[in-house]
Amino acid sequence: MINISKLISSIKLDLGLMTMATPFENLDELLREIIVIRTLPVFNELSPNTVPLQIDTNELEIVERRPERTVYLLPDVFGDMEIMMITGMEPTYDDKRYSESYNSSIFSYGMNPCICGYQELMLAQAQANLLSAASKGITFNFIAPNMLEIFTGYAMGNTFRLTVALSHAENLSTIPSTSYSSFLKLATLDVKVYLYNTLIHYENLQTAY
Repeated sequence: MINISKLISSIKLDLGLMTMATPFENLDELLREIIVIRTLPVFNELSPNTVPLQIDTNELEIVERRPERTVYLLPDVFGDMEIMMITGMEPTYDDKRYSESYNSSIFSYGMNPCICGYQELMLAQAQANLLSAASKGITFNFIAPNMLEIFTGYAMGNTFRLTVALSHAENLSTIPSTSYSSFLKLATLDVKVYLYNTLIHYENLQTAY
C-alpha cells in the first residue's frame, strides 16, 4: 500500500517545496486534493484495483429478465470504491456436481470411481474435451454503476466467480507498493501543472516554475 502522507512529502522534496514560501494556506491538504481529484482517476483507468467476487444469481435481485438475457443487481459490498468494469466471469461448481457433470459414465458410476484401464481413461478424456468444445462461453456485460447482464448460454449452475475492477481507495491503501514510482510520477506532474497555472498569476514570487 502507498502512504499518502509520505507521498506528499516526496513530492514536496522533489519540487523544492519543503522550505519555499507559497501563497497556499495548507499546502499538504492542497496536494492531497490534487492527488485525489486529478491523479487517482487517471491511475484507476491505467491500473484498477482488481478483486474477486463470488456470486449466486439465485440470491441477486433481478432488474430485467428477457428470453435471451437477464440483468442482475450486484451486491453492495465495496463501500465507497466504484465498480469500473467486470474483467472476467467464470462458473464455479461444488466438487460433487462438477465430478458428476465432467466425468463420463465409463470413468465413474455416480461418486464411486471404477478402476479403469488406459483405454477407458482415454475415452473419458475425449468425452470431456467434446463437452468442453460444445459448451458456450459465458457472455456478459457490465452496466454501470452496479448491474450485470448475463446472456443465455449453456453455463451450468448459478454460481460464478467475477473479476471486478474497482477504483482505488482515496487514502491510496489499495495501491500496491510496487506501483509507487509510477503513481509518484503521475502525481508530481499533476502538482506541477497546478502550481504553474496558479503561481503564474502571482507577481514578484521567486519560484522554479
